Amino acid sequence: MEALLKDLMFDIFLLTCLVGGVGGLLFVLIGMRAYGVYISYFSGDSLLSNQFQRSALRLSNENKTSELKGLSQTRVTSCPGDSWGHYYLALALYREKSYVKAREHYRQVAQLQPSMKGWADQSIEEINQILASQKPAIV
Repeated sequence: MEALLKDLMFDIFLLTCLVGGVGGLLFVLIGMRAYGVYISYFSGDSLLSNQFQRSALRLSNENKTSELKGLSQTRVTSCPGDSWGHYYLALALYREKSYVKAREHYRQVAQLQPSMKGWADQSIEEINQILASQKPAIV
């Protein structure tokens, strides 16, 4: 946050110093830069998120579960608030029959992204049914 404020303060300083000579063009350039800083700060790393989603979708479609799990674990570690990271990790865990862990990540999806809550709740219900139908392990 401090770096963001320093960047914006520097841009404002440049604007006030150079307004007379370059005027409108400088104002537009600084505005574009400030908007870019704002977007990158508040939307996370949207370009990396899009790249992750494309890669995860490809791995999912190709049934490369272990690669999908690794990619998604890395994404969730670096961006714990990324609902798509949790979704694809839950999907990989589900495919590996790690139902309890998958359910945890589906719950994260429902919490982080209300628009995905329906999918997540449906998957959680399915996992609950699977777990309820399993016989207790013999010790």
